[in-house]
Amino acid sequence: MAGDSEPEKHGLFKLYPQGYHPSSCDVDIVALHGLSGDAFKTWTDKDDHLWLRDSLPGHIPNARIMTFGYDSALKNSTSRMTVFDFAQDLLARLDVERQDPSERERPIIFLCHSLGGIVAKQALIMAHMQDEFYGNIVKSTTGMAFFGTPHRGSKTASTGRILSRVVNVASLSRTIRSDLLKTLEISSQSLDLITRLSSQILSGISIISFYEQKPLSSTGSLIVEQFSAILGFPNERAIPINSDHRGISRCSPRHPNRYLPVWSSLKEMVEKSLLESRREYDEFMDSLFCVDYKTAQLRPRQPHRGTCDWIFHNLTFRGWLDSQQSAALLLSAPPGFGKTVLTRHVMEQVLAGEQMYSDGTCINLGVSFFCSYNDQVSTSEQTVLRSLLHQLLQLHPRAQHVICNGLLERKLLGLTYNFTTDKLWVAIRDTLSMDEMANTFICIDAIEELNVEDSRRIIAGFNDIVEGLNKSSKRTRRILIFFSSRPSAQYKVNHPAMHILSVNRQHTEADIRSYLGDSITEFCRTNAAFAAAIANRGSTSVVEKMTKRADGMFLWATVAWENFCHGLFWNEDVLEQRLLDLESTPPGINPLYNKLLDRIDPNHRKELWSFFAMLAVAKRPLSEAELSELLPVMMSHRDDLTNPCEVRPFPKLVDIVEEHCRDFITVHDDGTILFCHLSFKEYLLQTWATDRPEILEKAKMSITKACVAYIIYWDSLAIKGQSDNPRCLQLLDYTLSHYLSHLASLPPDHPLWVTYAEAANSGYFSVNDSSPLHSLLEENFGRLVPEKLMSIEKCHSVVRAVVSRGYDLNCRDKDTRGSILNLCCYSVGEGFRLTVPLLLELGADPNLYPLGKDANLKAALYGNQQDTANALLGHPKFDPNQTDRNGQSALHHLIGFGSDEAIFALLENRAVEVNIQDRVGSTPLHLAVDRQRSEVVRRLLLTQHIRLDLIDKHGRTPLALATWWGLKQIALIIIDRSEAFPTPETSHISPLLSAAKHGDEEIVRVLLPKTRYKHIGRDLDESGKGFLHHATMNNWYDMIETCLMLSDVNTDQIDHSGGTALHYGAKLGCTESCRVLLEYGASTRLQDRNGRNAAQMAAEAGFKDTLMLIVRMGNVDANQRDHQGRNLVHWAATLDCLDVMQLVCQQADVEVARRDNSGKLPIAYAWSCQCPKVGRYLSLRMKYLGSLSVPWKDPYNWDRVFEIAAAQYIKGQIAAQEMREASELAEKRRQLEAQNQPLDERGWHLFQPKPEPSRQLKTCPRENNTM
Repeated sequence: MAGDSEPEKHGLFKLYPQGYHPSSCDVDIVALHGLSGDAFKTWTDKDDHLWLRDSLPGHIPNARIMTFGYDSALKNSTSRMTVFDFAQDLLARLDVERQDPSERERPIIFLCHSLGGIVAKQALIMAHMQDEFYGNIVKSTTGMAFFGTPHRGSKTASTGRILSRVVNVASLSRTIRSDLLKTLEISSQSLDLITRLSSQILSGISIISFYEQKPLSSTGSLIVEQFSAILGFPNERAIPINSDHRGISRCSPRHPNRYLPVWSSLKEMVEKSLLESRREYDEFMDSLFCVDYKTAQLRPRQPHRGTCDWIFHNLTFRGWLDSQQSAALLLSAPPGFGKTVLTRHVMEQVLAGEQMYSDGTCINLGVSFFCSYNDQVSTSEQTVLRSLLHQLLQLHPRAQHVICNGLLERKLLGLTYNFTTDKLWVAIRDTLSMDEMANTFICIDAIEELNVEDSRRIIAGFNDIVEGLNKSSKRTRRILIFFSSRPSAQYKVNHPAMHILSVNRQHTEADIRSYLGDSITEFCRTNAAFAAAIANRGSTSVVEKMTKRADGMFLWATVAWENFCHGLFWNEDVLEQRLLDLESTPPGINPLYNKLLDRIDPNHRKELWSFFAMLAVAKRPLSEAELSELLPVMMSHRDDLTNPCEVRPFPKLVDIVEEHCRDFITVHDDGTILFCHLSFKEYLLQTWATDRPEILEKAKMSITKACVAYIIYWDSLAIKGQSDNPRCLQLLDYTLSHYLSHLASLPPDHPLWVTYAEAANSGYFSVNDSSPLHSLLEENFGRLVPEKLMSIEKCHSVVRAVVSRGYDLNCRDKDTRGSILNLCCYSVGEGFRLTVPLLLELGADPNLYPLGKDANLKAALYGNQQDTANALLGHPKFDPNQTDRNGQSALHHLIGFGSDEAIFALLENRAVEVNIQDRVGSTPLHLAVDRQRSEVVRRLLLTQHIRLDLIDKHGRTPLALATWWGLKQIALIIIDRSEAFPTPETSHISPLLSAAKHGDEEIVRVLLPKTRYKHIGRDLDESGKGFLHHATMNNWYDMIETCLMLSDVNTDQIDHSGGTALHYGAKLGCTESCRVLLEYGASTRLQDRNGRNAAQMAAEAGFKDTLMLIVRMGNVDANQRDHQGRNLVHWAATLDCLDVMQLVCQQADVEVARRDNSGKLPIAYAWSCQCPKVGRYLSLRMKYLGSLSVPWKDPYNWDRVFEIAAAQYIKGQIAAQEMREASELAEKRRQLEAQNQPLDERGWHLFQPKPEPSRQLKTCPRENNTM
């Protein structure tokens, strides 16, 4: 690689850091210039500021920044390298620079200007194909930023027009690189191939597309239009830059606000690439994405040059923008006043960093949703919120962790995202509350296009967020909400704090004049006859007349002018006549549309009416290919259509539009054909519904017929493996998305419903694991939008109609969802609930359910669909004894989720097998015990042939299960049945032992006689303890005595830790139980795993009476040592009980001077435990009994121990007295407050504590201990 100081322009050059070490950087940033560009000059402004080197490191200091140069010169170049060669060169050089192990997995981000984006995409394709050599590069690529990259061409611009722009930009000579130009042509096969092959790779990384907004001065037009600069992927952010094609890649510090979106978005992209949970982020974003909101953002027209800027000087708008708090503004305008165009202009100005607060700071974060240009069927409150949240998380990827946790819900099959509106509102509020989201701008256009309730909730929800943010003391910046809508008086009434900007003629007249003036000037330049005709009259009078007639409606002025200038011949008389025609037109857009339609050639009206009607009834804008398939169907006289290939498509519809429909229809940059303004669609649907209803009905019928026929056609191709047929793909996307919404407009008895249902056993429904009624009910009842496809009654009529024609309700789809009845039982909603009785009436089998899933009854009960459950239970063919995948019957399901009444009714009216065991061995009785359903347990016990000896996989009978969980009342209910007491096997759980473990004395006293005191010592719990252990621990000494008297239980039975019942009795101070055990021969010398006997356990626990009982009654060896070498004297020394130590020392040969494993004597433990009585006793005994070889000299000051004890006693007495006085004072205050008597200065002293000269407290008498 060439160094920075070398003059070469081609290669990979490192710009930052200068002193590079592989461990010093976290990400690689690689910049690629465009056509005729330069590795350095492309990124350098006129002040020689190379922002990749001079500015970018300040924002991303942990990046290695490189720039790649290649020979893309158009003139004076002898190179014949192609895009493929450039890409291969880039891969080779980049691989050389990433040889260190820490570099191989380092994230890569590409910054691409113009052609550089094509080269980078080709490089990723080749790296993917050459995985052995360059696989790490494509795997490490986490982001791409495109600066004016022409990904696609425009249907409205010819190839020659695009080429001329490129030629002008490059200042071509005769020696041009025509091969590179050909790559950038709209019809370029190589460009299409690169775009298609790279789409899969690009869909998994972060993408930012910057697009230019200023035309290049030398051409007067945009070099790369917006539609071509934006890919339209869900993972893409589109950001406008208020610069031309050259300036878009030169981030100058002289324009900090203009290029702020570049800095901030690149920084966010780097942060996202370094996220440890990047894969989880991508998966969540894919789940969150629901509609193509990016395309809708680009469909509104861009404003005419110089218009729409009035809003930035409007007092209401500036007051909202400069508000010191978060605020919401509603832009209200009548139809045709250009509110959507104005909204887009505001949004792009914000995203481009051109609009600032009054303090000079910039709004750098913006999200939007354009309701008018999104799919009408799917647009709802939920889709708006999901789309906005998707954009917000693109701006702040680190918020994903917080948002995901709030949206995750645990279902039967695991964790899933809950995208209900309530959850989404919480997620948006939490995101906007983060400090990183300060200065965020949210824009929702044409909110009136939504359902009334949806629009009301969205406006109210964001106003609540604004109010909540303003009340928060942590916010230092504000959130701005921008709505646009048609006028409504309810907005101000419901939200008085919201700013409302009502657009009127005063706001738009200046823009109308500007538009008309520029249009007339441009028309004069291209039409000499018109220029001569208007020369004497002057353009001002024409502008004023048309402006006056427009009455502030920009759309009227636009449509009127476009129609006005269509004449072929011009003179002053023609000009005057056309002005008179405009003046005779009534005000408003509808009369103008009437007049324009009347001017259409009568010979063409029938075809064009069909064209208009097809666009009007379509659920979204249609492409030329889609319309070419649909229009022949409408114009055909055939009633049946089974194969779309039988109808030949219409070619070159765009040419027809250009010639005959320019006043009404336009071809968008993305190739879709749509109305020039949505008001014309509203005009058609409203006016033609009364004037020409047959045209609209025929259009609806034709598009529905085409969709159904297209499905059948695709069915046949799918079966033959030819579903990738180009003809098949023309209408596939539209058909699969909207065929049901078109069918819903037909009457229930229409033959197309039957045709639709007959597709059940082949093609689309089989290949895609579905069936017709599944799709119908899911789409109609499962939709989250308030407006359903059809009413419940109509849907039921359709079901009846298709079933009457032979549709099998019990057919299963291949998606394991089972029959249509299964779908209704699994789904929640009124429509599904009301459909179940109908399906059962029509012959649906209530016992069918899909493999691997729950039975119908369980699904209904789990979803709290009680009516559905009752309908199933009441069906005569319902089999209550059928088991599901878990081996559970209907009785299991009802006990788990149903009501007592339903269970009793099933037992009363059906022959139910009550002893069915599920996969884990539980019978219905087991389940009733587990769910603590006592009434159900009683009822089951009354059932004939009920078995109480069946065990589950853990070895528990129903009674054992009740005692296992400590369910006392249920256990007592079962105990009333004599057969509940089979002798448990060794591996089974004993009810008696479980009850004893839980301390249920009442149950134990009832169970003991019923066991006849047999096998009491055989049953052990998981720790090896038997009944005698637990009885001793509960101090049931009378039961212990009875058991030892009547059974053969071993008193010295040990558990897994080596402890006997006597050990635990001594440890817990159960003196009476220990007495009984000792009377029946319990050993006092057995040691547990720590080597301690029962007496040592009692001494360790500090139970004096128990210890003395064991020493007196048992055969205790005081010199027996535990694993730490301590005998009983050591343990007794820890108790300051002189009588205990004297009793222990009465045994013969007691070793009072025995040292333990740590070398400590018993007297040392007496000193450590502050036991002065025992300590003095041991000291005297060691001194006078001569137990030591060396005369004993006591090193301990026992008098000091007594003084400390006395001081502690006095301190405790003082503290207790202070607490008593404080309590008395508080009580007096409460009494006074209860009597409502104020505390004045004269009365308050009565409740002050009186000073005491001295406290006379009794001291703890010092005990004189003598031998």
